[in-house]
Amino acid sequence: MSSPSKPLLAAVLALAGLVLAAGPVHAKELRGLVSWPPVLQIAHIWPEFGKRVEAASNGALTLTRSGPEVVPPFEQIEPLQNGLFHVLLTTGGYHAGTTPILSTFDAILPDPAKIRATGLFDWADRFYQEKLGVKLLAIVPTGAYQIMTTERPSAGRLDGMKIRGTSVYHPLIRNLGASPVVLPAREVFPALQKGVVDGIAWPRYAVAMFKMYEAGLKFSMRPYYGQATAGILVNLETFQALPKDQQAVLVEQGRAVETWALGYYERVIDEEAALLASKGVEYIDWGPTAGNIRKWFADGVWDNAARIDPENVAAFKALVTTRGMMND
Repeated sequence: MSSPSKPLLAAVLALAGLVLAAGPVHAKELRGLVSWPPVLQIAHIWPEFGKRVEAASNGALTLTRSGPEVVPPFEQIEPLQNGLFHVLLTTGGYHAGTTPILSTFDAILPDPAKIRATGLFDWADRFYQEKLGVKLLAIVPTGAYQIMTTERPSAGRLDGMKIRGTSVYHPLIRNLGASPVVLPAREVFPALQKGVVDGIAWPRYAVAMFKMYEAGLKFSMRPYYGQATAGILVNLETFQALPKDQQAVLVEQGRAVETWALGYYERVIDEEAALLASKGVEYIDWGPTAGNIRKWFADGVWDNAARIDPENVAAFKALVTTRGMMND
C-alpha cells in the first residue's frame, strides 16, 4: 500500500487526535465517511443505510458521519483502507486512480437484483477485498445522466459548444461535437451565466437545487444515458472482527438499500423534472443521434477504465458482456 500524501497524512493525524481527545470510541460505533454534503440527494443514502443498520442490529451497530469537509472526496479511499474510517459512501470515479472497477457500473444495467444474480456484485466484491482490503456492501443506483444546454442543439449535435462534465462524460461530449470543460459543481452556475460553458453533463437531479435554470439552462436532452451509482464500502479487517450476526446485518442492509434507492430516486427525478418544466425547461429528443447516446457513453466509460487497469477491466467487461448486462 502506498504511503499517504503529506496533506492527507496531516488530516489523518489531526482527526486521530480529535478521536483520542474525545476518549475511546465504543465498539458498536462504526466511523463513517461520506463523499457529499448532506444536502445533496445522493448523500441521502447514508442516513437511510444507518437507520436500517441500527434497527436491524437492535442498536448493536451505529454509524457516525464525517464528510468532504474532513477528507476530500478524491482522497477518501485511503483512510478507509487504513482503518481510520470503517465505512465509506462514495462513487467509483472518486477513486478510479486506485481502481476503476466501481466506476464501470455507470455503464451496466441498473438492476441490483440482476447485478447480484449474474455474479457481477460478487466479482467486484472479491476484487475490492483482494486488491484494496475493503469489502463491498452495496452498489446503489441513483438515476441516469442527462445533458442540458442553454441553446437548442441542432440536428442532435453540440458542435462548437462547451459542455461541463467530469472525465466519465468526455467521450460522449466529444462524439457530439462539443468540447468538455472540467469545473467543480459550485462554479457551474457563474460559468453558465458568463458563457464559459454552454451546458452540462449531469445526473438527472440536483439541477434545481443549484437553480441552474436561472443561469440559462433551457433544454434537457433525451434519451438519458448511463446510471449514476454510489458504493458502500467497509474496511475488511473491521468487518471480519464483527460478530457474524452483525456482519450479516451490514450485508443484508446493503442489499436492502439498493432496492430502496430504485423507488426513492425515481421520485426525486420525477419531482425535479416537474419543477424544471415549471421553470421553462424543455425536454427534447436528440433526434438523429438519439440511437447512439447510450453506446457512446458506455464505450467511453469502459475505455477510460481500461486505460487505468487494462487486465482487470477486460476480465470484468467480458463477464458483463457474457451476462448480458451492458447498458448500451
